[in-house]
Amino acid sequence: MNIHIRNPVEFEKCLDHSFPNSVRLTRQRMTVQQLLDQQEDNNLLIKHLETYCDNFTTLLSKITTETQMVQQPLFNWVIDSEQFQTPCWLIEAIMPRVVLARLYLRRGTKEAENHGFKAANKSFKLAEKRFAESHAYAKKWKWKMPRMNYKIMKSNWHLSQVYYAKCLQHLCFVGVGIQNSSGPAVMTTLSSRALGAAAQSLSYWDTPESTEQLKVADGLRHIFRSNVQWNNAKYGHSIHTLQTYIHSLPDTFPIFKEEFEKVPFLLQERIATNNGAYFDTIEEGPDITLEEIMATE
Repeated sequence: MNIHIRNPVEFEKCLDHSFPNSVRLTRQRMTVQQLLDQQEDNNLLIKHLETYCDNFTTLLSKITTETQMVQQPLFNWVIDSEQFQTPCWLIEAIMPRVVLARLYLRRGTKEAENHGFKAANKSFKLAEKRFAESHAYAKKWKWKMPRMNYKIMKSNWHLSQVYYAKCLQHLCFVGVGIQNSSGPAVMTTLSSRALGAAAQSLSYWDTPESTEQLKVADGLRHIFRSNVQWNNAKYGHSIHTLQTYIHSLPDTFPIFKEEFEKVPFLLQERIATNNGAYFDTIEEGPDITLEEIMATE
């Protein structure tokens, strides 16, 4: 999703002297516009977006139905080459937060790919915070022209992103658990939480990213669940879980890819062990439903 500001807005020409910080806010918006167009320094863009979002919120909170506008601004944003313009101030509270949250998701993904799960979790948590804020503003936007009914203007899309960021946070805990060689019962719980968040995300808005993370979380949960079954002498159940629920390698963080790559060898070993020693029937074991997992999220 490529997002840019199309035209500048001069807040000092829209609001009277009772808003003394209007000029500063105009300059901050111009800086954000330039950095979005340049796409060279995401850390600097994050810094200025943080400042702009917070200062715009302060200004917006002071605007009431009694506020006399000198002139009405026209906010103009471009999303994937499609232009969206409106005089509604809420779009200016929503769009920078979406950009900021997506930058945090991008940063967190890079950190997780390098096994920096604690730093990644912090970035994903910041993304969740900004998506939660944009969701609150999107809910306030009760009426809009049909042309403005884009997904970013829909409150459910933002709520989906909140749960997507939550899923990534839970996956970070799974990553730390793998690094620390945590027990399979704990890992099953952690991966179940990631699965629940991914399912919640999809329930509000179907996105390719949430679908992919649902596959990752579900696959990891069944790997750890199979380990629990094996440790509890449910050998046939353990083999059935690996055979039935893990078919392909999802596109995910390297540490999780390593876990999925172990499955064929692990399955082969367990089948050989069961055939040579335990002779346990390979069949489905008891499990909780996805609805029950989602209810705990």
